[in-house]
Amino acid sequence: MKGTLILFLILCSQALSQNTGTFIYVPDYSILYRGYNNRVEFGVTDGSKYRIALDGVELKTDTSFYSNQLGQGAEVIKYYLLPIGTGRQAVITFIDTLNNDTLGVHHFNIANLPKPTLYWGKSINSNKANIRSKRLFANYPPEVPITASFSIENWKMIVNGDSISGKGSNLSSAENFLKKVSEKTTIIIKANVLGPDGITREIKGLWEVKPWKDEEVIENKMIKCSG
Repeated sequence: MKGTLILFLILCSQALSQNTGTFIYVPDYSILYRGYNNRVEFGVTDGSKYRIALDGVELKTDTSFYSNQLGQGAEVIKYYLLPIGTGRQAVITFIDTLNNDTLGVHHFNIANLPKPTLYWGKSINSNKANIRSKRLFANYPPEVPITASFSIENWKMIVNGDSISGKGSNLSSAENFLKKVSEKTTIIIKANVLGPDGITREIKGLWEVKPWKDEEVIENKMIKCSG
C-alpha cells in the first residue's frame, strides 16, 4: 500500500497540462489509464472557439441532471478520456475553428492500471482479519482516487505450509480448512484478479487471525448483548 501511495503523490504533482491559451486538467492524476474512463476538464483561456484532435485516446461524455428540493437544476456534462490502442502516449491538440491554427498541444503518458489491494472481508492487507469472513475483494485503498472494478478469478490460501485453493471471491469452501487453525497465526492469500482493462493481475495479502472457535465465541457474545 505504501508503494501505491507514493505513486499517487507523484502523479498528483503533475496533474495540470498547460499550453499558451489552452489547458487540460486531470483532477485525480496525470497518467491516463487503459480500460478506464479518466475524468478530465479542458478549455481555452481567451474564449476562442475550438475543436480538439485526439491521438491515442477518445473523448467520452456523461450527462447528468442535478436539481434542488424545488426541482430547479441544470444538466452537468462530465468528460472522460479513454485510451485506445497500445501506444504509451496520448496527444490532444486544440485547433482554432476559424482559421485552423493550432492553439496548444498536450501530451499525456498512458499506462496500465496499478495493482489493487486485497481485502479479506472488511480487512485490508497486512491487518487483522476475522477468520470467519467469507469474501475477498480487490479495490484501491481510500487514498488512491481511482474507482475501478476488479473481480476475483481464483485464490490460494496458505496456513503454516498447508494450502487450499478456490475460484471466485467466495471463501466458503475453505471453512473446514480454516476450522483447523487452533492458535493465533498469519494467513497468506494469493489471488488472480481481472481488471476493467482486461488484464489479470496476481496480488497477495497476509492477515493475522484468531482461531475459528475464538471468533465464534466473540460473535455469540455479541449476539447475546444485542438481544
